[in-house]
Amino acid sequence: MGRCFRYYDGWETEILRCDSCGWEGTFHEAAVEVYDYLMDCECPKCPSMSHLAIVCFPTNEETEANWDKVSDADKKAHIDGKNHDARWLASRLSSESELPDIDNESILLTWDEREGSAIILYNEQELWREPVFFEGYPRYEEVVGILRGKYGDRLADVIPTDRSIFNLYGDKLRADSIVGGVRSAVQRNHLMSRPAVEPDDTEVPGFSFFDKDDTEDIDAEDTDTEEINQKEKERAMAFSTKIFSYPIDTTKPTVEIEPNWWNSRELKVDPRFVACGPNSSYNDYEAYLTVSEMMELHEKYRPQAVKDCELASTKDRILPKLELLDEILYVKSDLYSRFRVYVFEWESGY
Repeated sequence: MGRCFRYYDGWETEILRCDSCGWEGTFHEAAVEVYDYLMDCECPKCPSMSHLAIVCFPTNEETEANWDKVSDADKKAHIDGKNHDARWLASRLSSESELPDIDNESILLTWDEREGSAIILYNEQELWREPVFFEGYPRYEEVVGILRGKYGDRLADVIPTDRSIFNLYGDKLRADSIVGGVRSAVQRNHLMSRPAVEPDDTEVPGFSFFDKDDTEDIDAEDTDTEEINQKEKERAMAFSTKIFSYPIDTTKPTVEIEPNWWNSRELKVDPRFVACGPNSSYNDYEAYLTVSEMMELHEKYRPQAVKDCELASTKDRILPKLELLDEILYVKSDLYSRFRVYVFEWESGY
């Protein structure tokens, strides 16, 4: 059983001994791991066998009670921290009543940062500001909860700006997934609450198999029969995309998704995609992507899926796939090691 020290107990000079192998040394000479509220050390010779000590970081009360032992740098950090906390407590958003009313059925907000403050914006209107925290993603989740309480299902998203990301995520590896999960829940709740409508025309956004260049009429004066036949053949082919997810330490995919809203023709010219396929009559492409690369593509194409979910004719087809992809990337991303994105050609019968 390892020893447990409080921060001001003089642990830095204590000699620790491993009962398994006899190693002796100070805390910092051992194998040290630092966490949010404490740090611990294990024997550097047999770390899996011997846990040597834990040092708990001090509370504000403990620091003030041991003020004569605190360095000048730590004293300044302590005072600055208390002042920051006091400013935050005095100015933090704590109630729905502190937010203004917004007359809109779809409220899109921005989470920004300027001059040491986290700012919530509606278009250019500032709704609230409070002191920013490093690794402030738990506070982001709290504030979004208050925003949902105020605006209900009308809240469509709370989008972090690029300059807010540093303090919002900090050094927490999964902070982007946590924030993404919060945003996904808001977006899904907003979409589910909106009445589905039919489009005014027969074209469904995001579901055209052909790019505009592919569907242009062939020039009636074009007399090159071979060229016409080639154009007709190209127009008769379409591309779709499938995603295969690979859990950590497995060689077989466990989930297959066909995201109809992804731009397959754009993907096939992405330099990460290489030609593949069972035979030469079809042009298929594939790429093996990391979790972060998948998130980047998902964020790129996700707005189209959200838009398509507003239509009665596409909502039932799109929403289950979107929810599954959101869950994999925003909630369970640490379970997966890679993704195979497969772009395949098929004959549309144009």
